[in-house]
Amino acid sequence: MFMRTPERTAVECLPLRPAYLPRVNTSLVLGALGYLLLVSANQATAAAAMPTVHVVQAPDPCLVPDVFVDTWGVLHMVYGLEHHAYYVRSTDNGATFTPPVKVNSTSMVETKMGERGPKLAVGADGSIHVVWVDEWAPGVKTFVRYSHSLDGGKSFEALKTLSAMSGVDGATLTADGKGHVVAFWHVMVDPKPEVKSATWLHTTRSTNNGKTFGPTEKVNITNLSGLACSMCMMRARMGADGQVYLAFRSAEASIRDFYEAQRASR
Repeated sequence: MFMRTPERTAVECLPLRPAYLPRVNTSLVLGALGYLLLVSANQATAAAAMPTVHVVQAPDPCLVPDVFVDTWGVLHMVYGLEHHAYYVRSTDNGATFTPPVKVNSTSMVETKMGERGPKLAVGADGSIHVVWVDEWAPGVKTFVRYSHSLDGGKSFEALKTLSAMSGVDGATLTADGKGHVVAFWHVMVDPKPEVKSATWLHTTRSTNNGKTFGPTEKVNITNLSGLACSMCMMRARMGADGQVYLAFRSAEASIRDFYEAQRASR
């Protein structure tokens, strides 16, 4: 359940604990320290024990890889390298990868601190969506940038700017393959939070597969302040029912608890 006003999107928040998490039967993929860990949720459910983990060496010397396995078993990956974002894919479970394709047509990509970097979503139609934040430097205004590929990752369109304000962080996105693409980030804007190192959640959405996006909206959480940890990564995913799920680290009362926010994509 959600509600929208011209300037805000309202969502409901749940503590991020196992009892609240929806069961999904797709592959879960984690990228960290240059390795990919592929975990089959189906195997974990059937075995009711430790899941099978397949470790794959990511292309060297890439930084902060982000990965996704689609319904056809194709492994998609974006990563940072020398201030830019690149895309590769594998059809043999990571044994080999396609030649890298540059994602950002201009500007540079932030990859510092081991969690920033390009973030990936793949729609059910095979469309590939990537979001990132400009590389920070003194005096440089940083924005949320976006590009997509509609030809299987062979090329990416010229970047679009998603955020109306600079000084952003924590960018993430999700897509359903039916034209809906939703991006989130957090940013320091007025009113200034009383909590130290806290920022406000913002979002924008597309209904035409990333061709155009609507205006920036502040996320209004119905049962939480909407403050996010200023330097923490977020993850967005979309369910088959159209629900959008955002996992983030709250800054409520200066306590960095994890929460899951839910809303409909339409």
